[in-house]
Amino acid sequence: QDLKALRTRSDLRPAYLPWLLRGFTTESLARTDEAGHGTLALRSDAWLSMPLPVPPVEEQDAIATFLDRETAKIDALVAEQEQLTALMREKR
Repeated sequence: QDLKALRTRSDLRPAYLPWLLRGFTTESLARTDEAGHGTLALRSDAWLSMPLPVPPVEEQDAIATFLDRETAKIDALVAEQEQLTALMREKR
């Protein structure tokens, strides 16, 4: 139970940041340590020292747009498959 607030720099697009962080989940978890009450915590100094790729703003926009679009397609396919599965169960 650890909460961090992030503010983006002027050269880091807010739409790109969530995708960037998802790509570094394993690295982030490797930088946790045990807090005093037995839970894991991500220390700000450990997180701030993590090297993250920050391409030019135009490339960040392109990456975020592409990933948003492709994820939406995948989500639609999953929803369609769930509907088909529900119909098949109903027919059984």
